[in-house]
Amino acid sequence: MTEWSQIYEVDTSIPLVYDSDLIRFIFRFYILPLRQHFVNIKDVQDNTNRGIEFTYLDPKSGGHVQIQVIIKKPIDVKVAPSPEISGELLDEIRDDIVITVGHFEEQMRRTTLYFAWVEGQEVIPEKTRRRSGRTLDRLFTDSMILLFITFMIINFLVISFLYSYIGPYAILIIIAFQLVIVLFSDRIIYRQGNWAVTSQSPKIHLISYPLSQNEYLNIRQRYQNDDFLQMKKEIYDNTLANGRNIDCSSAATVFNRYGIRCNPEKMTSRVVNIHEIISNAAKKFDLPIPKITVMNVMQPNAAASGPGPSHGVVLITTGLLVQLDDEEIESVIGHEFSHLKNHDPLIMFGLTAIEYIFRVYLFWQFPIFGSLFFLLPYFYLMISMGVVYFLAKFLEARCDLESAIRIGKPKRLAEALRKMGYMRLQYERVPSVRLQEWIGFDPHPPIYFRVNRLDNLKAPIKVQNLLLTSIKDCINGLITAIRG
Repeated sequence: MTEWSQIYEVDTSIPLVYDSDLIRFIFRFYILPLRQHFVNIKDVQDNTNRGIEFTYLDPKSGGHVQIQVIIKKPIDVKVAPSPEISGELLDEIRDDIVITVGHFEEQMRRTTLYFAWVEGQEVIPEKTRRRSGRTLDRLFTDSMILLFITFMIINFLVISFLYSYIGPYAILIIIAFQLVIVLFSDRIIYRQGNWAVTSQSPKIHLISYPLSQNEYLNIRQRYQNDDFLQMKKEIYDNTLANGRNIDCSSAATVFNRYGIRCNPEKMTSRVVNIHEIISNAAKKFDLPIPKITVMNVMQPNAAASGPGPSHGVVLITTGLLVQLDDEEIESVIGHEFSHLKNHDPLIMFGLTAIEYIFRVYLFWQFPIFGSLFFLLPYFYLMISMGVVYFLAKFLEARCDLESAIRIGKPKRLAEALRKMGYMRLQYERVPSVRLQEWIGFDPHPPIYFRVNRLDNLKAPIKVQNLLLTSIKDCINGLITAIRG
């Protein structure tokens, strides 16, 4: 009998009835493209659950790794490496399995019906992509970094025009206007959500029902978006409006009218007490409960906006609730609370304001900057934007670390990042892509860096200065990426 030295779980929202499909997908997506490295491939049975077992041959070390994947909820993964196998390779294999499961889930999501409700609030349709206000949403999320970069570009474009009319007052007017936007950013983003979560309406009710590709295309051809909204309203009226839970039996009557046969093995229903999760996180951060808004969009995302804890808002999408479990949601919320606690939006505003004043009063005073080399100002703008994005990575890394300490579940945050960033995790296998992720226009450090950093934290986590530690870790991460 094989002695498994590593056993871990991969959380999934896939109904168990699709175990055969996932096993076939693992073979086609993961094993078959590298079939020269895999031997002893076989189906296995563990009690009532099916799985797949195989051996990976490492060409570099000459060693091997025996791997068993049992399809259950969560998925069980067992690993038995030979002595030659490095810990780094075992981490890569774990990421490979997470990436494979992520791709299968994404494939299923394309043909899945999703519905979400908040008791006592308006029934609205789900959207796969935000059609209206999407740019505004992005400006005020991700610590509002895009908003501040937009400020930099606007300043760069309009200062010369305003300066010719009102002189140096133009600089003060522009900065004051931008500060007002930052101070009221919590109100702006709060209005972008679809539902307000309060102690009176604390829960989000979710169901997902996957269809085959032919079934999904047939349903989409027969019914318009208004029909799906009507279906959703009817389910609500038959269940939550009458104090009944939503499950296959309670939704079947409505589904049948629309030609959908409800199989209880396929339907996933869930109730997420968002207010309770955020309240618990607020206690651990010793912060007041911020305003909470939910956007009914299938892209997974969470963000915090506002000048500080007393005037903050947390935005969550239903896509995040579909993909993550409660502990993962709490850890992600902890990351967002760290932004509020440390006044990160105000810090970023200060950085961009200093850059703006520095540019106007120092660089633009030299004729060589403004006239002889007309491309130099634009080159400077790109460099300064890159610097701001890199400094933002320090804050994001600090938020990961603070969430790990205060929420106390670093591995759950790592799992959440794996789920939401599995595609980036796959791209970052290439050394040149890793370097690009460090120096690119993204406020977050690379996913591989964030996941490995969280996985390597050992309890009890003792860090004297979160920001300085994060700065050092990010710089070391960049140096390692440069060295390849």
